[in-house]
Amino acid sequence: YWFYGFVIMVCYMILFIILIWIYATFLLPILAGWQIILLGPIGLFIAIVQMILQCNTWTLRGIKNFVLNIFTDDIFELTLLRKGQAESLKNFKMRQLPAGPELHLNHIEYWIHDVPFNTFSFLRWLFVFIALTLISLIPIIGPFTANFLQTPDRAYGYYDVWMSRRRLSDKAKRDEYYSRLGQLWAFGLTAGLLELIPGFSALLMISNVIGVGIWAHEDIKFKRVQT
Repeated sequence: YWFYGFVIMVCYMILFIILIWIYATFLLPILAGWQIILLGPIGLFIAIVQMILQCNTWTLRGIKNFVLNIFTDDIFELTLLRKGQAESLKNFKMRQLPAGPELHLNHIEYWIHDVPFNTFSFLRWLFVFIALTLISLIPIIGPFTANFLQTPDRAYGYYDVWMSRRRLSDKAKRDEYYSRLGQLWAFGLTAGLLELIPGFSALLMISNVIGVGIWAHEDIKFKRVQT
């Protein structure tokens, strides 16, 4: 996994340094000033810790969306191969993708279902994004709270690589997600806590993908899924 770790770590460090510079230039003087007024000299220390945690959170978000997604399938498959699941992996790849309904602009279902649903989904994402960003700005406890609140989405995001490899439909994915809700939330919470460690977050994201690969190996080994 060294190649993936090296690329992701380099991208993480570059983005983290850029965000630290922007934060220290524009936000830190304002926030540190308020903290010093309210808490005295210790306020500066709190403001610096907050800067590191906040920039780490923003960096992770960028790395996940634009870098980790490129390598997730490769890391997952490599884990299964190292576990001796080459034949199972080959069988999964031969499965057909589930066919979804094709709706066009001249279909009434597109206007009464897809458009309202996509609009609602976007507004929900925007509201959650703004809310989590504001929460994460709370000194020290903010990043931890925002990280905790993202547990369900984080769990689904990591586990989706295994469900997609099995060619599950969207409905089948939702059914499996809720059938393993406790396990997935525990995994998502643990993964989130590991990602809070600045400097090692990038490598620990890879370990979370490897964890899903090990989970998949256990499912195959104990015949929890059909191969």
